[in-house]
Amino acid sequence: MMLYESNDELADDMEEKLPYVGLVNQGSTCYLNSVIQALFHLPSFRQTLYFMAHPERDPIILALRNIFSQLHCATPLVSTKELTDAFGWGANDAWVQHDVHEMMQKLFDRLETICKGTPQENFIRDLFYGELTYITRAVDGVDYISYRNEGFYDVELLVKNMDTIYESFELWAKPERIEGVSLEITKGGPCTSHTVERSQRFVRLPPVLLIHPNRAEFSMETFTVRTLPGKWTFPTSLNLEPYVLPMELEKNGGTGLSPFYELRSIVVHQGIAENGHYFAYVRFGDQWVCFNDMYVFRVSEEAVMTSASCSSDTESLNKGSNERASLLVYVNTSVSKDILTEDFVPTHIKAVAEEILAERERIQRERCETVTFRYITERESLVEALDDPYDPPVNVKSTSVPTFFSIEEVHAAIAEDIGQSPDRIRVWMYDGGIAADVFEAHLHNDTNRREILFVEILPDKKEKFSQMSVENAFFALVRIIHEDSLGPCKIIHTRKDLERLIGESEEENKCLICLQGPSLWEVSVDRVLVGGNVILCPVSMKKEHALELLRQRKFKEVEVLLLDRRGTGMWTPTGTIRLDAKSSYVDAQKKVYEHLVAAHHSPPISPEYIGFHCAGSHARNPSIAVFPPSFLGSMKEGMVSLLWHGEDTMELFVTLLPAPLSSIDTLRVVLLNVGGGIRPAVHVEGRSYKLGELFRLAMQQTSSCLPTDLFNYIMYRLQKRIPVLRLIMIPNEKNQRVFENEDDEVLECIGLYVMDVLAEIRKGFFRVDVVFYDRRSGEGRFGFPTNIALTESYKETGMEIAQRVAEKIKATVSVEEIGRWIVAVKGKSGVIRTVGPKEVLKSIMKDLNEELECLMIDRPRSLLIDGVDDVRQGIEHSIIIKDPSLQDSRSKSAQHGEM
Repeated sequence: MMLYESNDELADDMEEKLPYVGLVNQGSTCYLNSVIQALFHLPSFRQTLYFMAHPERDPIILALRNIFSQLHCATPLVSTKELTDAFGWGANDAWVQHDVHEMMQKLFDRLETICKGTPQENFIRDLFYGELTYITRAVDGVDYISYRNEGFYDVELLVKNMDTIYESFELWAKPERIEGVSLEITKGGPCTSHTVERSQRFVRLPPVLLIHPNRAEFSMETFTVRTLPGKWTFPTSLNLEPYVLPMELEKNGGTGLSPFYELRSIVVHQGIAENGHYFAYVRFGDQWVCFNDMYVFRVSEEAVMTSASCSSDTESLNKGSNERASLLVYVNTSVSKDILTEDFVPTHIKAVAEEILAERERIQRERCETVTFRYITERESLVEALDDPYDPPVNVKSTSVPTFFSIEEVHAAIAEDIGQSPDRIRVWMYDGGIAADVFEAHLHNDTNRREILFVEILPDKKEKFSQMSVENAFFALVRIIHEDSLGPCKIIHTRKDLERLIGESEEENKCLICLQGPSLWEVSVDRVLVGGNVILCPVSMKKEHALELLRQRKFKEVEVLLLDRRGTGMWTPTGTIRLDAKSSYVDAQKKVYEHLVAAHHSPPISPEYIGFHCAGSHARNPSIAVFPPSFLGSMKEGMVSLLWHGEDTMELFVTLLPAPLSSIDTLRVVLLNVGGGIRPAVHVEGRSYKLGELFRLAMQQTSSCLPTDLFNYIMYRLQKRIPVLRLIMIPNEKNQRVFENEDDEVLECIGLYVMDVLAEIRKGFFRVDVVFYDRRSGEGRFGFPTNIALTESYKETGMEIAQRVAEKIKATVSVEEIGRWIVAVKGKSGVIRTVGPKEVLKSIMKDLNEELECLMIDRPRSLLIDGVDDVRQGIEHSIIIKDPSLQDSRSKSAQHGEM
């Protein structure tokens, strides 16, 4: 069934005037738009937000209030940019799609943090918080029952093999039999082994119930997450009575709410698991309205339920688009009036919306009525831009004028802004812009040409610009080489002035024109291009020598950052050197070596023992591998490709090597991963190794990087030939190779290899692999695999496993954060089962009914693993809402490490 038979029918419906408006999609922010609409249409939520004192003190509260005020007043084209800016997101983040479930959780976390110590401290808790109890009952003849409560803000229901929400709740509440559980039957008595059944029930129902239907399943065949097909229905009226603990067993923990709920809104996902599109349906009485970014229109309940239940015959706004509910918002009937009653727009909120609209209209008028011209006036700024097109022009000014201004009026406005009269300036433009291949200028005569201009300030008052001869107009930038030194830049306004300058020189000069490269070409004065970059030098001087003087002028101040040998990604600033961006790798090695010697920073044996790392294009993080000189062979811009362009300076990441770079294989990267972010590199030759030989080489190179007790522990076990390390080849595909036998031939292929310290195995334990996955984003791995020890009886709980993993990798996170990790087990056939924090692994393994392959840690938040933390957002794209009160984590001071 189609929601609309044709686009015309859809357009007719959307033309109906509704008292609601949509939100502008910034790129891929449909998930955020859907969350905002779902929250806005809980009137009690927005009313609380409206009356928070001093919203201007927190940018997130202020942005939400401003968005809600515009939605409430039906302001068209409401933008969420103020909110994403408050989150600390840049323009690129707006193009990364996230999960609505995670977005809601992160937003609630930030709001609770912001509201601490205010009258609204508990407003998120008061609306969305509930509690369930885990019931453990002995079923082997002894009298034992226990209850343990746990809070929640949403409920996740499994959809696989289920047809309705009630079937999913039955699975959620189904007792689970577990054998061999140690219980203390009598207080103070011994613990004995028993068979129990564990189940869960609600003991405190939330006023607003958020339900997340989980349709994701990991495919071991394709190593991707797929969305489970099949119809899964849910009612508009939900009865949770069978899943609530009887009132007589509640211990004053209940809210007194009824078990009945009414459906308020649905967030629907359209597309495949890894990406797609989100939109929201909101129910107003017996009417449904669709909020699809900016588009808002009515839709029938039948169409809503067909779309949201993922019926097999679903056809909708996008035919065959695979739609299904991603989030259900139910409101308890006991408090629905308090939560859903619509109020008039408060006066101060209406004023906010009007002020925002007025400001937006003012900006739009300015944009429509004015045009901005950018230009430079300083000859040094222009010559620097012509010398090096890779560097953007500096000291760029701008002038805004009405769009109807003539070219003369534009230039007059520019003249006024720089304190000149119109007849004392000429305005020039370069073909293709200042950073073009051929630098030739023309008089600016077209108001539609708005590239960066050059404003020439004339030495004498001349005729008005409109009456001057365009044919004879000329200027050039000239530098003179005198006594083997390149002089400052002069601006020459006529060809005769250029001829006169050459003739006045003490020695005979020749005229060189500077082109991109740089390169120099000897030309006569009449062949100098307008706006040309000219160098005058003695006739006897070779062109190559003049070019070298020009290159020396282009030397940049480069800060040398010495990388921590422990592989933490931290660095120590050692001072600056002057480096030509097009210098060779060998030249840069020599410069850095001389600098380290002069700065007394423990220089290596010779320059050949220095390597350089490449900085990321969007982040100030050095690459794992050393980049070899051959890397620059294909990079015409030379060393500039290895420099990080900071705000005020260029930076070069430097590492000290145990051998000359020419003897090191930079395509076989070996890291010793010991946890806590410590992962020193082991530099190898371009050959295969025996594994034992590689282990000993690693200890030789990293002895100063490891804690003494760990180094001694590894060395002792290596000497006794007790297994202590293994080597893992990290692939791009799904299969990884593991080497543990010291006689194995390794490093036969280029790639990334990680040495992992083996967990010590005591009696009654065995070793199991641990991998880190982002299952919501397509099972993308991050960090490096590791291993821990488990009991052969599988008596660990999910929380105990998480804590053991955290201890193994030396994760610097709180117990609370560890409690949020999702632990799962994967069997040999690829079947995956989640282990709850309080669940015992033995029961999960019984359900799995096959051999264990590995443990999986799913989406740990704020996790530092092997130097890979939430800065890895380019890999994981996890939602990060930054605290505006904290300094930017990329600030230089935060990054400096001790060597």
